[in-house]
Amino acid sequence: MTSGIRGTGINRGWHGVCAGQVPGSGAGDRGIGRTSLKKMSIYDLDKIAGRVTFRCDFNGAVMNGKIISTRRVDAALESIKYVLSLPGEKQLFLVSHGGRFKDIAKNESAAAYSLAPLTDYLKNKLGVEVDFADWVGGRLFSNKPVVLMQNTRYCAWDERTDNPAAASRYAEQLFYRLSPNYYIVDGFSVGHRNQPSVTGIAEEAKRHNVPVLAGALLLKEYEFFIDKIIKNPVGPFLVFLGGAKVSGKAGKLPILEALLRSSTVDRIVIGGAMAFPFMLEKFGDKVAGLDPFGGREGRAVELEADKKIAAGLLRDFGSKIIIPTQVVGQHKGVVVDIETEAIPGDLVIKDLKITKHLAQLSLVGYRTIFSNGPFGAYEAELGGHVAGTHEVLLFMSDQTARGATTVIGGGDTMTALDGLKEEFAVAYSHETTGGGASGELLALGLQGREGEFPGIACLTDRKI
Repeated sequence: MTSGIRGTGINRGWHGVCAGQVPGSGAGDRGIGRTSLKKMSIYDLDKIAGRVTFRCDFNGAVMNGKIISTRRVDAALESIKYVLSLPGEKQLFLVSHGGRFKDIAKNESAAAYSLAPLTDYLKNKLGVEVDFADWVGGRLFSNKPVVLMQNTRYCAWDERTDNPAAASRYAEQLFYRLSPNYYIVDGFSVGHRNQPSVTGIAEEAKRHNVPVLAGALLLKEYEFFIDKIIKNPVGPFLVFLGGAKVSGKAGKLPILEALLRSSTVDRIVIGGAMAFPFMLEKFGDKVAGLDPFGGREGRAVELEADKKIAAGLLRDFGSKIIIPTQVVGQHKGVVVDIETEAIPGDLVIKDLKITKHLAQLSLVGYRTIFSNGPFGAYEAELGGHVAGTHEVLLFMSDQTARGATTVIGGGDTMTALDGLKEEFAVAYSHETTGGGASGELLALGLQGREGEFPGIACLTDRKI
């Protein structure tokens, strides 16, 4: 086994930034031509030896000591198995986050967010011994061929952006603990985040002349969104865009604007809570009392800003935008499914449907359809309102059977899809692992800026 990176001068350890923050706590040519990506990937290797770090995304896989979903874990297996199969003595370190630090910190037991339960699952899937390791301490040593690292979100600096110096020190600590000879970015669903455990480790790797490579999953997603949809589009192109917010930190305004300004995209159906400002602008007093976030602190200011944005977008791109006119909500303790023209004043939106639009959308014969984000409050604790999302997904499955290229995905959408798969044999062209990531990559691609996607920008350039 090689000793990894030598003489790095990094010796700060995990506790330097995170102490006490959590309670209880050789180039082959296989990949060349596979995509238009001019970055190095695992398929540029014909052998690999030493310490290999993978940035996967196993978020949402485990909760309270139990595996609740293996979707993202299974998506990472192709890359891991491929690297294990290459000649050379090697050791793999798998890195992922799980949940958010603020939720971990307020939980009675940080162990609820531990990735440890995935150890045996990975052992069975990979057919090799898998160790589990924490981040505490200096350079990591293990005698197992694969090591699963603890949740990176046990440290606040993995997602906080208010102290770049602390985040940079945290990235140095992660890199020193792992001391990789190769760093592989394969967690597409977190690839749109400039965070220490994603691009921070990559920056440290480059500083120490360690190759940063794309994994199989990242390549697959890039190939579908950029090479197939962006560079070789087949129209007409329809988008279903759902979610909670238009503007702000978690808003989808940049994605929405890129889609609307693109000549490639023909129609956009806006759903979820982000549709409310558009409904308010279009239907006025008829929907004034329906705000799904009514009464929330700062909501009045936020809503006024979003309404102005909606007004401008409807003015400039009104022919492209479809606003749902069918509302599902609670009224006097009863679930009501009703058209906007007949909405009672004290109903609150829980879900949006487009039933009356579907027949017309079917007649158009869209050849490319992309869905990003749920249309209603799908979470069980919010009532499990999935009728609107299911309506969209069933429509897309039907269009897939008719020859359309259909793409769905993101954690929220996939959760809403689970119940549907049990009842209907739905099928799509591509189920992406990343919701926010796929939206951002698509938006950047439509502007010819896909190289700015953080999970792509941090990779080592391929030398032709």
